[in-house]
Amino acid sequence: MALLFKSAIAYAAQNVAIRAMLLPLGAMLIYPSLLSAAHAAFVGGDLAIGSAWLLLAFLAPLSGLGVAYFLRQSDEGSNEGLARIASWAVVVPPAYTLVGVVLYLAKITISDQVVWLGLCAAATCLAVLLAYARRDDRAGMTAPKRHMRLRTAHGIVALALLCLFLGPHLFNHSLGILGEGLHREVMLVLRSAYRHDLVEPVIVAGFLFQVLSGLVLLRTAGRPGRGLLDSLQRASGLYLTVYILTHMNSVFTLARHFGIETDYAWATSVPRGLLMDGWDIRLVPHYSLAVLALLVHLACGLRIVLRAHGMAEARLARVTWGLIAGAITVATLISAGMLGLRI
Repeated sequence: MALLFKSAIAYAAQNVAIRAMLLPLGAMLIYPSLLSAAHAAFVGGDLAIGSAWLLLAFLAPLSGLGVAYFLRQSDEGSNEGLARIASWAVVVPPAYTLVGVVLYLAKITISDQVVWLGLCAAATCLAVLLAYARRDDRAGMTAPKRHMRLRTAHGIVALALLCLFLGPHLFNHSLGILGEGLHREVMLVLRSAYRHDLVEPVIVAGFLFQVLSGLVLLRTAGRPGRGLLDSLQRASGLYLTVYILTHMNSVFTLARHFGIETDYAWATSVPRGLLMDGWDIRLVPHYSLAVLALLVHLACGLRIVLRAHGMAEARLARVTWGLIAGAITVATLISAGMLGLRI
């Protein structure tokens, strides 16, 4: 094993693709430290330094997207295996949140950061060994017809969830910037619908189907496209997979099991605020990137539908990037409200 690992390191030193992997893997390792530095700066009253550290924390998962996109530019998909490993960094915010929740539920007092470093070290070793053992990995050339049907079902369920829950839920959160009172009034009206005994199980089942079908599509639906929008679709879907499982665990296990009201005050850590709590600061990128990932994934999914209906590629790109610009605006608005901005 030691000889194999040394050979893997020697190979990495000679290979640009492997060296590029150091960026997302390093970002995974230092992510908790970036959040801690941001929290310390905010508590100390240094808004500029805190914002800079927090920005670096946001860039950590984006490094996975960037490196995965770079690796997929190689001919014949020779770096697809490495691109998938680089994509692990994309899920850092929800994964780190999940680690914290699980340790809390299990009453394990070991530091979140220590556990995280151990998990990342293990993942890094696995990545190096896999990269060396499968450096000639090739993705499939075509998607079987059954995966095309699964993709269609994935899109239909996504539309149903958007209409039944996600659309109203995001609208509700967008009202946070107008005040917690208004947010709560709208939330109570919406809850009467989506927490109905017949509706809530359907919503939960829909999300679980999206997670499972999304994982199948990520793994088996043929060689991925090499464009930036293709990479965005895959990365956003991967982020949502981990986020959905993390969020459902937090809401149903951590909150409802202990009788905690999962309202806007709970989500935004009132009265201290997300930035002033050493644990809750991780929720800033966790929530913000979730909103962005959801809307970007929907935009990229619509792109596939419009392409199937014959829309020209140039117009298709303009429409998709326009929707992504709107997604950034919505995510920024919701995030600003959660951080305490009011208008």
